[in-house]
Amino acid sequence: MNQNIINLYKIEFINKISQYDQKITKIPNLKNDTFSAFLFDWNADEINKLLLPDIEEALSSATSEIENGSETISIILYQDKVDFYDDNGFTYQITTKDFKEIVIGWRDFLLTPPLNGNKV
Repeated sequence: MNQNIINLYKIEFINKISQYDQKITKIPNLKNDTFSAFLFDWNADEINKLLLPDIEEALSSATSEIENGSETISIILYQDKVDFYDDNGFTYQITTKDFKEIVIGWRDFLLTPPLNGNKV
């Protein structure tokens, strides 16, 4: 992932180890909690099948307005921006280009050992 994007959004992808059962949980930590929560709800397969195609469609069409979301956060994808919404309404906005790179980075992190749910 581009170092400028990492710095701009203060991105950390963390392998957290549960003290209780020693299992690994992969956690996204970004400067915006809404974006972090959004990423946390996605697995690599869902990103490939459901999210990346929508991002590509939005990037390729100036008139597209594509709705997507996770369990807790909804998004609207446009060619130039992504708007985030929670139960209280609009919370955050990011460029679609940066959003795509961060989503791909999260997907790649999820696929990198140690995998989610493995024991240490």
